[in-house]
Amino acid sequence: MIILSSYTTKNIGRMSLSIAFSGVTVDASCSNTYDENNQTINSPNYPSYYGDDKECNWTLLAPPESRIKLHSFSYSNHSGFFSCSDNLNIYDGPSNEDDLSVESLCGSGTQEAIQSTGNALFVTFISNENNNDHDGFQIHYSI
Repeated sequence: MIILSSYTTKNIGRMSLSIAFSGVTVDASCSNTYDENNQTINSPNYPSYYGDDKECNWTLLAPPESRIKLHSFSYSNHSGFFSCSDNLNIYDGPSNEDDLSVESLCGSGTQEAIQSTGNALFVTFISNENNNDHDGFQIHYSI
């Protein structure tokens, strides 16, 4: 599937050719948690409660030399009095192995836009077993 979001134009005599594409591919470990057409990733069951004991990972990959932007978004995750019960973590790179965490979010709030330094971002969401009656999140991405 090709999603129109950026384009290049080449003149061929009197005609011009425009090719448009998004270029971001998403690999998700949980079903129904991303939408290629709207370029979004979301917590399970969004906008309904995400449920207990969930663990989801998303790898966002753009063409070489491209950067991925996560647009400003709101989130609502369960948090305890002294610690984060449910976590949304964003890493600058294709995995969490290098521990290049850009953000670690819990509770409720609004996150400003995030841009990768390379062509990949890795996002994780983990919920615990305790009555998770929160909506979670939906994040719009682009190049």
